[in-house]
Amino acid sequence: MTFKIIVLVGICIFSRFGNAEGCQLPVSLNTKQILFMVNELYTPKNPSAGEVVQAHFTEKKISSMELMKGITSQGVYEYRIIEPGVGLLEVQLTGGDDRAKFRTVLMCENDFSGKYIFSQSQGMVKPDKRTNTGSYFIE
Repeated sequence: MTFKIIVLVGICIFSRFGNAEGCQLPVSLNTKQILFMVNELYTPKNPSAGEVVQAHFTEKKISSMELMKGITSQGVYEYRIIEPGVGLLEVQLTGGDDRAKFRTVLMCENDFSGKYIFSQSQGMVKPDKRTNTGSYFIE
């Protein structure tokens, strides 16, 4: 229920301030690379503030690297468009013995970039239940 509220609030906020009418997200992330720039405002609930994460996608797998820390992880993902200009990325990552599970709502500003809301329910970095925002760029 909490995730649905976050998604609805995010859609309202970002569609009002940033979502460009007519922009499109890719139907599939297969062969795509996305750079995620985490909001720079540090709080205890946003320990990755200012981080840039590079994610590479195949048909069902994701590999990511936190570029400032050099931390890599791999996992599986599901992606779907939930309404025009809004996509949902659900990910399960592993890094050594650690696991992370999160959802990211992507809201386009144009066909190559936009804003996102990240909501983690299990994580490698504490606190492992957290939400943050940022910008993304699809290469």
